[in-house]
Amino acid sequence: MNDASTIVHIGWIKNVSYIAAFFAFGEYLGFETEVMAIFVTLMILDVFTGVIRAYVVEGGSALRSAIGTRGILAKLLLITAIFSVALAGKGVGIEAQALANGAMGVLILSELYSILGNIHSARNRKPKAEFDAVAWMLSQVRFLLEKTVK
Repeated sequence: MNDASTIVHIGWIKNVSYIAAFFAFGEYLGFETEVMAIFVTLMILDVFTGVIRAYVVEGGSALRSAIGTRGILAKLLLITAIFSVALAGKGVGIEAQALANGAMGVLILSELYSILGNIHSARNRKPKAEFDAVAWMLSQVRFLLEKTVK
C-alpha cells in the first residue's frame, strides 16, 4: 500500500468514526437513530437543492464557498442546539428528551419546507420567500425552558 492510499484509508476511517460518534451520542441523549438519520439526510438534500436553486435562479456567480460554509455551519449549530437541550435536561434530571424530540420534529419539517421551497424557486426561476421556522422553534424551546425553571 502506498502513502497516498494509506492517507485515504485513514481519512475514511476518521470520517466514519465521526459519524458513528454522532449517532452514538444522539442515542445516549434519547434520540432514535432513524429520526437522526432522516434529519441529517434532509439537511444534505436541503444543501443540495439550495445549490441548484442558487445556480438556476441567480446564476453560477451566486455559488460561493463562503456562503455555503455559513449555511453548513448554521446547520451544525441546529444540531448543537438540539443536543444541548437534551444534554442539559439529562444533566439536571429533567425529562428533556420529549422536548428535544419535539424540537427535532420541527427541524425535520423545517428542512422539508426549505427543500420544497428550493425546488419551487428553481422551477419558477424566482427567489425563494423565507420563513424562519428554526428561529420560531428555538424561541418556543426557550419559552418552555423559562416556564420550567420558574
